[in-house]
Amino acid sequence: NVMKQRPVIFGVTWFAVFVILFVFSWSAGIVPELDPGVDEPALTTESDEQATTFDEVETDDAPVRIIIDAIDVDAQIMNPESRSIEALDAALMEGVVHYPGSGDLEDTSNMFLLGHSTGFRVVNNQAYKVFNGLKNLKENDVIRVQSEGKEYLYRVKTVKLVNAEETDINLRSPVKMLTLATCNVFGAKEERYVVAAEFV
Repeated sequence: NVMKQRPVIFGVTWFAVFVILFVFSWSAGIVPELDPGVDEPALTTESDEQATTFDEVETDDAPVRIIIDAIDVDAQIMNPESRSIEALDAALMEGVVHYPGSGDLEDTSNMFLLGHSTGFRVVNNQAYKVFNGLKNLKENDVIRVQSEGKEYLYRVKTVKLVNAEETDINLRSPVKMLTLATCNVFGAKEERYVVAAEFV
């Protein structure tokens, strides 16, 4: 029995086979999907104590769908009531998330939407790659956000790769606008793509 006679050789052989299979799976894009936590972005909003309650959003004010033809995005928008990591994680498993406390479709402020992106070619949950193409958006590309009864158009102004610690999104902007954000690397918290768009 090789395992009993030469445990070191057996261990090294087993590890080498594992590495080869993992590299092959990675290159084929069939690595099992991960379930990373979501780091809360730096925001210039009210204090944490104030962030636990929100005004009730009218049905036609709440975004329910986002369409970006330039990057083939057509996804539902979730509207969680809490900013807790658990609530945001659960909502991101379902689609794009409207960050609680950010602007809605009818007011004059900044609506903040965030979603996952991944470099994996094959994932079981399509919500993990909803914002894969965010970095490819160009100035003047159109973003369509829908409520239950209306559609609102936004035009891309900037697309930036920023350090997560330096991300400063002003939700109380006096200008009606839309901000989209996603991580640069799936599960990583160091960098994120941020898209700013103006209301049309």
